[in-house]
Amino acid sequence: MRAALIVLMIFNLALLAALKIRFSGADVEAGPPGLHSEKISIVPMREDIRVMARCVELGPLSAQEAVAARQMLEERSLADLVSSVESSLSDGWWVFIPPRATRAEALKRTKELEKLGVRDWHVFEDGPSKFAISLGVFRSQAAADEYRVDLARRGVQGAKTGRQTQRVTTTSLYVRSQVPEIIARVTEVKAQFARAELRQVSCPEGAHTAASAATR
Repeated sequence: MRAALIVLMIFNLALLAALKIRFSGADVEAGPPGLHSEKISIVPMREDIRVMARCVELGPLSAQEAVAARQMLEERSLADLVSSVESSLSDGWWVFIPPRATRAEALKRTKELEKLGVRDWHVFEDGPSKFAISLGVFRSQAAADEYRVDLARRGVQGAKTGRQTQRVTTTSLYVRSQVPEIIARVTEVKAQFARAELRQVSCPEGAHTAASAATR
């Protein structure tokens, strides 16, 4: 009787061990519930979804102003963040001295302007504005009027505001950052260019800078 009981216990233990091995193997093969490897696919990131970086735009500037403004930004340790974009503007507002009778008269007037501290000017050599002196091109009439009033305070007489229909080339500088300290430095530079505007915009294509500089 005792021998039969021992045999029965051994049989039960063997049966339990066999069942444990079977279910363990089934769990391994099945994997976690609800997860089917044959149904898993990797979806690539869409190329047309891009995070648009933000820039501080300073402009429009003449070629001479752009060179001077970039130098000022570089002096403020922003060289690695600055990019420039040239554009042709034919539908804006400008401040100008009406056309002179000859080129010589136009150049004589520019010398008078320089004595008053106005060094950013352009004499049109042809077109409907031939021998007119451009003192700046603006995106809005309000900005143009504000600059004309500033010129009047500095002693410039005869300057007018009007629609700009003759194509001119301007430059805008883009500083790739939204850090308040950096924006403050750009604002300091903007103060030196009365006719330029300061805006926060999406960085244009091609205005890429070193990634390591973005945290300055």
